[in-house]
Amino acid sequence: MAIGTVSPRSQQRARVFDAYRGRGRKNNNLWLVYSVKTKRDWILTSDRRLVHWLCYLESDQSVISFDVPDHSSDRAKDDGSAAEVTYRDGHHEHHIVRAEDSSTEISRDVTEDVAAPCTHSVRVFSDAELQPKVVIAMRWLKAIGYAAAIRENEHTPALIALLARIRSGNNGKVGDLIGLLSDFDHSVVFGLLVRLAIEGDVILDFNDSGYCLMTRWRMPDNGNMVS
Repeated sequence: MAIGTVSPRSQQRARVFDAYRGRGRKNNNLWLVYSVKTKRDWILTSDRRLVHWLCYLESDQSVISFDVPDHSSDRAKDDGSAAEVTYRDGHHEHHIVRAEDSSTEISRDVTEDVAAPCTHSVRVFSDAELQPKVVIAMRWLKAIGYAAAIRENEHTPALIALLARIRSGNNGKVGDLIGLLSDFDHSVVFGLLVRLAIEGDVILDFNDSGYCLMTRWRMPDNGNMVS
C-alpha cells in the first residue's frame, strides 16, 4: 500500500491540535499565522503576542527577521519572551510581551532576568504600547491573509507589472493599481502588494481604513525600494 504524503494544510492543523492539547489549563487564544517575512508559520499563544507580531515584527519595515519562541506546550516556560529580532541596521533586540506597564518594578525585574543570558538589548511591550495598535493590527491581519493565499507562488509576470506601476506612480490608491493591472487576478495583486509592503518596497496606509480599493500606498520616504 502506498504511503500518502501529508499536505501543508494537514501539517498546520496537526501543529495547532498539538499546541491545543499541550496547553493544560492555559486558556489564552492560539493563533496560527503565516509570516511573509520569515516564509513560515508561527503559533502565537495570546492576543497580545498577535498584536505585537503584526505591528512590531511582520509589518515593521525596519525589522528584517525574527524568531518566535515556542510557548504552545504547557511544559514550556513562558517568561514573556516574544521574539529575537534582527533589524536592517544590524542591531538585535530581545522582545518581551507583558500585561504590566514596562515602567513598573516587576517588569524591570523580569527584563533583568531575561537579559542575564541574553547579549541583545531588551525591549518590553506592555498593554500601554499594544492596546493603541489593536485596530491597525487587525487591518494588517486581514491584509496578510491575501499574502498567505499566494505563499507558494511567485506570480512573476504580475509582480513585474506591479513594480513598474509603483515606480512610475510613487503614490496613489490600491484601486488605481488594480485598474491598471486588469489582466491579472485582483486577489493576486492584493497579495503581492502586501508582500512588497512587508519587504519594505512600498508603504500601505491603514490609518483610515482596512485593506481595500481605497487604501493609500506610497513609495518609501527615500524613494528607493529596499529589496
